[in-house]
Amino acid sequence: HTPGWSGYHAGAMTHINSFGFRGKEFSTTKPSGTVRILGIGDSFTLGMAVGDDDTYLAQLEEMLNRDGRARYETINAGHQNMNTRQEYRYLKERDLMSLSPDVVILGFTMHNDANLDRKKDQPGRNEGRVKGGRYGKTLEKELSKASPVLRLTNSKSYESLSESYRLARILRAGVDWIYQDTITEISYRVILEQYEDGSRSWETCRNSLLGIYDICQKSNVPLIVALFPIFNRRSDQTFNEYPPEALELHSKLKAVFAGKSGVAVVPIFDDLAASGLTTSELRVPIDGHPNRLWHEITAKRLYSSLKDLGP
Repeated sequence: HTPGWSGYHAGAMTHINSFGFRGKEFSTTKPSGTVRILGIGDSFTLGMAVGDDDTYLAQLEEMLNRDGRARYETINAGHQNMNTRQEYRYLKERDLMSLSPDVVILGFTMHNDANLDRKKDQPGRNEGRVKGGRYGKTLEKELSKASPVLRLTNSKSYESLSESYRLARILRAGVDWIYQDTITEISYRVILEQYEDGSRSWETCRNSLLGIYDICQKSNVPLIVALFPIFNRRSDQTFNEYPPEALELHSKLKAVFAGKSGVAVVPIFDDLAASGLTTSELRVPIDGHPNRLWHEITAKRLYSSLKDLGP
């Protein structure tokens, strides 16, 4: 995130302000009478492949300011590829609480928070090698078994080629889109095992969530965890067909904060299911990240949660 950068990123016009965050400029000193909302998270929060005004944080700000009862300001500190441990460190090391937020929203994406760490960030096919898993699987290894084409696009030689040539990256993105159901099915297996009790990846994730909560508590700032679901196994499925084993993960993540005050876990799954839209209707073609509709649904749910919270 180069401060002051502006241009097309993942097919969408993107502006990075002087603080290194996405979106418009803001004063480090919170203006009087302003309710400031700080958003942290990964590429879902950053808003990969959608415009600046289409991210859920930007849409949330616009919704809140329609009321005219107070001035609301959202700050988008989302960063591509971050998992919860990195978000916790980023919140602490950049001293983001010095921006005096009245609320912190953590966008939690189970894809990245399973400690998948590919060099190419995409939902369901995230960056890097699986770290700390009980079985030590790698996403690349599993994908390579599934298809000769995926074996090629996951090879080290193709990885090197894609780093140098834009066409190679585009072709790889096209392969990902064609094989999205296969990739998602494999990702399910890899992701679910990373949340098993006793695994290092789960303990790291859990402790980082509590670390973010503790930082907010020390500043007497409420925390909202926007819990994003994993994409469905098939692109033509709605979230009414969401796998029960994935729903169990939602319950496990909510249980991290059981009995704690000053925190609300907001599952976006229910609202996506109520929309009746399929996975393909909620994703940007080729890129695969959530589209404007997904962000709008998220913003509406967070709007209701904030109104209940009453900041």
